[in-house]
Amino acid sequence: MMESVWIIPILSSVALVAFLVSIKKRKTVPERESSYSPITYQCRPKLFSSAENDFLRALRLASHNRGIVLAKVRAIDILKPSADLEEASRQRALKLISTKRFDFVVCDINDHSVISVVELDQSTRYRRDLIMLNRFLDKACRQAGLRLHRFKASASYDARALRDLLFPGHGEF
Repeated sequence: MMESVWIIPILSSVALVAFLVSIKKRKTVPERESSYSPITYQCRPKLFSSAENDFLRALRLASHNRGIVLAKVRAIDILKPSADLEEASRQRALKLISTKRFDFVVCDINDHSVISVVELDQSTRYRRDLIMLNRFLDKACRQAGLRLHRFKASASYDARALRDLLFPGHGEF
């Protein structure tokens, strides 16, 4: 009689294990992949907003024969943590700048050294989180000795005024 008491739990356990094994075998897609929706991409119709495009045209005019203008450049390609930082601080500094970008970078036409970076402040930049980002980039550029120019988005831009600011003392076009 005592032996029959153990038969029911043992048979139940065996049945449960067999059931779980059969469910596992039915899955043809690995569990990790099946939990995600398929990923697809689309091409953006334009690289720049209208304001960015207008500003870029004026910036290129202002830089004519003096510099080249690059757009949407990652901050990590321009800035790097100070060499004297300890490894933990260095990793934290890299993480902080890894997702940031500059709207425009003006480089020397001959050696492509960075002359300055330019941010076009559009109305969306006045959100609290973006104000904090702006402050962070301002401080990082100051620490690196990099000139950062901020311009408010506008209906038009004066290429001569941009030239005088970016390339002081270089005269006419």
